[in-house]
Amino acid sequence: MIADAHVDILLELAHREHRLGETGVFARTWLPLLEAGGVGLQVCPVFVDLELQPEGSLREALRQVTALQHALRESPDRLAPVRSRADLDAVERGERIGLLLALEGVEPFGYEVATADLFWELGLRMAGLTWNRRNPFAEVDALFQAAFGPVRRAGVSSIAFRPTSRLTGFMPAAEITRDGDDAVVSVELPGLTLDDINVEIENGQLVVHGERRDQRAEDQQGHSLREVRYGAFRRSFGLPGHVSADAINASSDAGVLTVRVAGAYAGSGDSGAHRITITSSSESSSSSYSSSESSESTN
Repeated sequence: MIADAHVDILLELAHREHRLGETGVFARTWLPLLEAGGVGLQVCPVFVDLELQPEGSLREALRQVTALQHALRESPDRLAPVRSRADLDAVERGERIGLLLALEGVEPFGYEVATADLFWELGLRMAGLTWNRRNPFAEVDALFQAAFGPVRRAGVSSIAFRPTSRLTGFMPAAEITRDGDDAVVSVELPGLTLDDINVEIENGQLVVHGERRDQRAEDQQGHSLREVRYGAFRRSFGLPGHVSADAINASSDAGVLTVRVAGAYAGSGDSGAHRITITSSSESSSSSYSSSESSESTN
């Protein structure tokens, strides 16, 4: 598979859409070139010019992300967002060209580490802490050192590891096994309750997503420190054929979510989106979710 990892696609798309009022730019210009070149995975980095930093960083970054979303919606049969290993597997099979959202410098985060959660939900899966200027997370000056602590490891600030841990800590370990015609998916979600977890079938894919909340309290030199981390997670698993929501059984026990998809390797059904009830094996309780409909591909 050919992967292109450095190009200013989003910068161009955002300019032509926002400044020039053009539509369908990606489908008319970039998509034919990628297909002709046999590119399977296109990394789409957000890059904010120095003249817009720092005040306009977030606004410009969201403008470029919006341009990426437009491209995906305009060509859903030829393009797919890459947000999970299952998405990447589909790209490797040549089903569609994958677009992976990246950041060249985390200036759009500003001083708010929690902004990483927003970009994760928007599809961010690759980021460099800095690109061509200092920011609170890398190459910090004396002001940032005074506010956030000493610089560590070649110009990386003491808070730099917070957004990286948020971006890398949202992917729970999972395993898929086959039991006859059934698919059995096990996902490790220690410390989460049923209210934190959603299981859905969307367009032939099994989707496990939700939010975790970690709290930590400690005393430092007579001061009490309490940190609360909120992190969204999402795992998608391709199924060999569309299945009915009635064929899904989900249970949670000892921090492990187990989803059995009856007849996943044999049956067929509708391709809408359905949420599944999760039963707690240890507490003999359940949490129900209402059905939903979606016409977009699972991410």
